Amino acid sequence: MVGIRLSALCALATFGNRSTTPDAQAPIRVIVNRGMQVESVDLRELERIYLGNVNSLPGGGRIVLAEQVGARQRFYQTVAKMTEDQFRRHWIRVVFAGNPVSPPTPFANPEDVVRFVARTPGAIGFLEGGANETVRVLRVDAKDATDPAYPLR
Repeated sequence: MVGIRLSALCALATFGNRSTTPDAQAPIRVIVNRGMQVESVDLRELERIYLGNVNSLPGGGRIVLAEQVGARQRFYQTVAKMTEDQFRRHWIRVVFAGNPVSPPTPFANPEDVVRFVARTPGAIGFLEGGANETVRVLRVDAKDATDPAYPLR
């Protein structure tokens, strides 16, 4: 248990140091492992998931979070109304409180997020750009990423 928390804190320590410039035009897609029985999620649910308040989704068991570093500023601002630093501090508190959830695993590029989510049962992640058939792309607020009203633009 201590090893898991220490690993989580190490990941949080590098959380703010690997930022890349996001493409403001690309929608941020939310993807899940194909074993999860979910097709759509709303922004409030995403907020609860990424703040560690929800630890499972239908058909997916325990949630495992992933993020694309270059997309997180827009994602956390839109979903949780937080800066990256506020989000990082939130997760430090969650980890030290002993909650049985882990912060998002950061990935530099979208392909790594897709690979991680595809091979990890219960995984949910977000990324800029597209995904492939190895994962399920969720609708957000009942809108597809091609919809002009899609909330993660």
